[in-house]
Amino acid sequence: MNKTKIAILGGGMGGLSAAFMLSDSDELRQRYDITVYQSGWRLGGKGASGRNLDEHARIEEHGIHIFLGFYQNAFAVMRRCYDELGRAATDPLPKCLEGDDPAFRPQDVATLMDKDETGWTWWNLHFPPGPGLPGDAAVDWNPWTLLQQLCEWIAQNCAEIPELAVHGKLKDQRIPLRFRVQLGMYSSEAMLWSAAKTLAAQLAGQAAGRDRRPLAAVTWLLVALLDLSDWNVIGPEVTRSLARKIAAVRLAIVAAIGMIRDRVIRYGFDHLDAEEFSDWLRRHGASDRELDSTVLRGIYLLVFAYRPDDVNRRNIAAGAALRGILRMFLTYRGAFMWRMQAGMGDVIFAPLYEVLKRRGVRFEFFHRVTNLSLSSDRRAVAEITMRRQVTLRGPSYDPLVMVKGLPCWPTQPDLSQIDPSFATQFTVLEQQQLTLESAWANWNDACVRTLRHGHDFDKIVLAIPVGELRWITPELTAASSRWRNLVTRTDTIQIQAMQLWLNRSQAELGWSATTHDPVAVSYQRPYDSWLGMTHLVDREDWSSGQVKHLGYFCGPLQDAPTIPAPFSDPTFPGRQLARTIQTGDRFLSSDVAGLWPAAAGGVPANWIEGRYDRADVNPTDRYSLTSPGRTGYRLKAGESGFENLVLAGDWTLNGLNTGCIEATTMSGLQAARAISGYPAEVPGETDRADEFLPFRARFVYRLQRWFSRMLGWNVPLMR
Repeated sequence: MNKTKIAILGGGMGGLSAAFMLSDSDELRQRYDITVYQSGWRLGGKGASGRNLDEHARIEEHGIHIFLGFYQNAFAVMRRCYDELGRAATDPLPKCLEGDDPAFRPQDVATLMDKDETGWTWWNLHFPPGPGLPGDAAVDWNPWTLLQQLCEWIAQNCAEIPELAVHGKLKDQRIPLRFRVQLGMYSSEAMLWSAAKTLAAQLAGQAAGRDRRPLAAVTWLLVALLDLSDWNVIGPEVTRSLARKIAAVRLAIVAAIGMIRDRVIRYGFDHLDAEEFSDWLRRHGASDRELDSTVLRGIYLLVFAYRPDDVNRRNIAAGAALRGILRMFLTYRGAFMWRMQAGMGDVIFAPLYEVLKRRGVRFEFFHRVTNLSLSSDRRAVAEITMRRQVTLRGPSYDPLVMVKGLPCWPTQPDLSQIDPSFATQFTVLEQQQLTLESAWANWNDACVRTLRHGHDFDKIVLAIPVGELRWITPELTAASSRWRNLVTRTDTIQIQAMQLWLNRSQAELGWSATTHDPVAVSYQRPYDSWLGMTHLVDREDWSSGQVKHLGYFCGPLQDAPTIPAPFSDPTFPGRQLARTIQTGDRFLSSDVAGLWPAAAGGVPANWIEGRYDRADVNPTDRYSLTSPGRTGYRLKAGESGFENLVLAGDWTLNGLNTGCIEATTMSGLQAARAISGYPAEVPGETDRADEFLPFRARFVYRLQRWFSRMLGWNVPLMR
């Protein structure tokens, strides 16, 4: 039987997770012939990292990467990948989560930075271990369960803040009789304070029978808690530490009120996406103090949720933000966060490459897609045009290098495997501070290669980031309004990053908030986030004791006033990198003092053993945003509108709809299912909200979604 030929365009997590599922059994491998096409010499997309073999084999990343404990699908894929990889127990990183040298280690403390008139302070959030391990059996993520867990969190934290009862007079507030009956609190002495402790139990009792009448009582209770914890009621004597906790509790109360009032339980989170998250919180009772709190700022910084043309303006759809926050804080497994124990390329993409190659998946490196052409009836993709960037000396390219026994991707291609006639061009690229991954590279390709439907491919998995799609799919844009809306109305933002290798320890730098490597967010621009990554130094090739601290810094990078397109100016990336280096210099000369008091006068040059700056301005490197009013323009993996084209990436309508590796993995699994029917279900891809709707409401809801998709509308769904 002839195999179905699958062309996967793009070697990021979306494309590789699709390949992983399409080759996941002997039966599937008999059905599909899979080839992954990737520009340049390495896999990983926005998660690619490399080893700089000229600089102590140091790890150079795109930015900051850390896995969250609710990443069910990403961890499930990686745990199975490591099991299949079968490294020896004596090899580096033999298992994903188990053993003495796992690829991921738990991180249960996050540090939020906060500033007032006295300067910068910190707030360490300690997260207790979650049940099981990420990647275990699926979690119940329907809105009803999340609301119940959120109310449970509110009740627990109200009970743990006795000052809240004192300042907010919770102990003196009686509950009206009709609400006492609905809440099952029949005592005439029922007080608001005691009701807060039993709040979640009321929702738990309703979950089985779907009896929503007590929601009125729960809403009254939440509103009363919000009113009695108002800052004007509490007064100015609250300590800074207590104020942070109260702000977090008030944000949770507002979120619960909004979920009930906007009927998220019935319609899911997507119908909130027309509104910006902070505006939605304000509408349901959040004050400026909560909206400016370090907790909320940290959440925005986690997903770079700002306008690309103004990084001081917040920018995330309310439904996507609320869904992600609830899953992140309430449903994590094992630990709240998990740190990779080497570079992201080493931990994620090298193992995936090795496993997929063993399964028979082919990889064509140095292939940059330039155009997708449609058939004459404009119903399918007829041709894929690519530029083959180099000519190889051998039949294939071997991309990995060994660093201390660990397979890794280098930061530059191996020129010994490439025809020497390209050597001069590589020298020019290096002088321009460009690589073959850059859209601005002025490169004379080896040839143009055209793949034809029915001969070279039958199905396409388009896993190239959305920032690149407008340049390679003009025919699709002209043929489909839905496609045009997808590529023109899905926002992306640039990121800037800096890595520092220092010969001073954290203690010598003056950091005293934690003894271990920190995960610190909510700091000041340009670098709002700092990760201590000193544990990676042993994976690199430094002299003993040469590096005592390795720090990663990251933050959004506002778009330049004019971005040359289509990539006519090869000096643009270099100018943006110089701009990033200048902001990094200013940061190290003065701004870093809030983190490192010992560097109040600036970080001396003799403290720095190494530095790596990066400006992610390439269209394929830009971070995908979930802007308010734009979710309706996304497309599902199997709903591209073209018969043989399937989509994969965090820019698809995948059920999470935020820029993270979990959303990217989910989209890859959905792409595999659109082709093969496997896997049958992707955990977390739906809120499962419409199953609670009565027939008439469910019909209207689905009809409205159909009209929105068919006509390209982006209207808020039923409220």
